[in-house]
Amino acid sequence: MHSAPLLPACRRLLASAAALLLLTSTAACGAQSKAPAAYAPAMPHGGAPAAAAGESASASVETSARSASPSPAPSPASPSAGTTHGGSPGRAAATPPAGPAAQANAKAASEARAPLVVYTGALSMLTDPDKIPETIDKVIDVAESHGGSLMGRRDDGVEIRVPSLHFRSALKELEGVASVTARSVSAEDVTEQVHDLEVRLSNLKATQRRLQEFLARAANVNDALTVERELERVAREIDTIEGKVTFLKTRASFSRITVALRERPKPSPIVKEPPPPPPPPPPKAATPNLPVPWLQGLGVDPLLALTKN
Repeated sequence: MHSAPLLPACRRLLASAAALLLLTSTAACGAQSKAPAAYAPAMPHGGAPAAAAGESASASVETSARSASPSPAPSPASPSAGTTHGGSPGRAAATPPAGPAAQANAKAASEARAPLVVYTGALSMLTDPDKIPETIDKVIDVAESHGGSLMGRRDDGVEIRVPSLHFRSALKELEGVASVTARSVSAEDVTEQVHDLEVRLSNLKATQRRLQEFLARAANVNDALTVERELERVAREIDTIEGKVTFLKTRASFSRITVALRERPKPSPIVKEPPPPPPPPPPKAATPNLPVPWLQGLGVDPLLALTKN
């Protein structure tokens, strides 16, 4: 009779007990999570709820340890990552400038690609006889002002050399030193010639290195003498080719200008010739002396005419 009203009350009581038990377990887990990991309670034998509680406690300890451990200090930003070469922040830095060796190699490669042209100039000038030495000195001054030098000097001319980059400007300045009567300029490209010589030089040096290796491994004196003779021949060829390459590169770097001077001809004075003398008067006709005076008055011609009649 009274069993029906008691069922809801029992259910409410069981629910309250379960909630109390759950709160107690939660409080215990919180206390365990605050304890060090070394003192974590051992997992009960065969209990699934205890295993779950242990895993939850371990996770809580690891989380607390990570939050409590000091975070590592940020690594200092490298200059290349913070600023560019020009100083603008937030971008990667530009490539640092190359060292002296790299710059020298780049310059040598640029010079190797540049054409090698040999320029030669010649000027013929007129000047006063007493100004020839002064004119030669002016030509030398022009060469030195453009970074050149004197190559040869004589009484009636001079030979100079100037850097090829200043060849045109130096030639134009020389034309204002004296009166120019003749001018000639020639150019010769020796790039291919220098390239061929450098290839031959590289091959000869490789041959020289191999011969030196053969000499070090020579089995007897005869073999060593044979290799040494070949080494001497190769060394002579190397010296000859190196001299030619140096000569051509020097000629291409400095242009030669020859100036020939001649005396300005002096104007001859104009001499006026006197007028020719007047012609002499014609001679008078000769008259014969006649004994009779009145015959003299008649003249010889009328008398001769009378005799003819």
